[in-house]
Amino acid sequence: MKRLIVGDIQGCYGELLDLLQKAGLSPDDEIISVGDIVDRGPDSPAVLQFFRDTPNARSVMGNHERKNIRSFRREVLPALSQLITRRQFTEQHYPEAIAFMRTLPVFIDLPEAWIVHAAYEPGIPMDMQKENVLLGVMSGEEHLKQNYSRPWQDLYDGEKPLIAGHHDYSGKGEPVVFRDRVFCIDTGCCFGKRLTGLLLPEFRFISIAARTDHWSEMKRKHADLRYQAVPDELLSWEAMEEILHEKNEPVTTELRLRLQTAVTAGEEALDQILAYVTRKHANLMQNLLEDASYGSMPVEAQGRRYAMTLGETRLASLFHAARKGKLTRQSLRLRFRKPADAIELAKAIPQDG
Repeated sequence: MKRLIVGDIQGCYGELLDLLQKAGLSPDDEIISVGDIVDRGPDSPAVLQFFRDTPNARSVMGNHERKNIRSFRREVLPALSQLITRRQFTEQHYPEAIAFMRTLPVFIDLPEAWIVHAAYEPGIPMDMQKENVLLGVMSGEEHLKQNYSRPWQDLYDGEKPLIAGHHDYSGKGEPVVFRDRVFCIDTGCCFGKRLTGLLLPEFRFISIAARTDHWSEMKRKHADLRYQAVPDELLSWEAMEEILHEKNEPVTTELRLRLQTAVTAGEEALDQILAYVTRKHANLMQNLLEDASYGSMPVEAQGRRYAMTLGETRLASLFHAARKGKLTRQSLRLRFRKPADAIELAKAIPQDG
């Protein structure tokens, strides 16, 4: 019996079929995915159905399955790729997909090799490995960086070879083998590179070219979801204006109205902050200049006197910018990268000030 270990598919169902055709498997042969069977590609439902319903097909869990599970539970905010996947499944069938993702193991033990999605911590038995390391979530990757000075592949000490995905380590859509012990087979199919498989027991690579850059196409096709992945209050001026000025994307009227309201409120907040600081700075300078010695002080001494007179305030940097003649509406916008930041500060300014 042969086994085909497949790299990160990420919704690229057409390429999966192409790879299977090239592999020439028999009905008794086994197909195993290294995880990330969903997200970014054009048909996550078809890929998931394949691994759920096809005899002799199975998968480990990847970080993208974990993201879908956690965002569905409202433990984290969904990224754009999860929003697109949810739309592809439809609200009716997405809970069923999540239920299947939850059944996926974090590793598979084969006679020839271990199968994990992302990484492995040396010196720890497989059944004692941290899940966030095996799945390649950010906390797991940070754990490896903080505790080891060399890449985990160089330190791999398992008793048999390990096959993983998660990253295109070559950067060129090619599999990478470390010390004939670690086989990394994510080759960026969803980004328009390749889908790679590893045939066991001979450890022979096969691959096919991606049909297109699916992720770029999905982002264009589902552009209306782009900003649902980030709360409005976290969006920058540039992000809001990008969607407001985009004519070709299917942006809803409700989203445009919401973002335009936020931009307008942010601009009004900038004007309020500028007027307040300018007025208060002028009054402060008038009081300082009543002391004839102030004008003859060195610049540094003037700054210190100004700061003492100003006292502690969260607006201190803005007052000093005004003192140097560098406070403008544009400088305020650069300082407050998001409309929400300007709005928050403006609320703290005394209305009678």
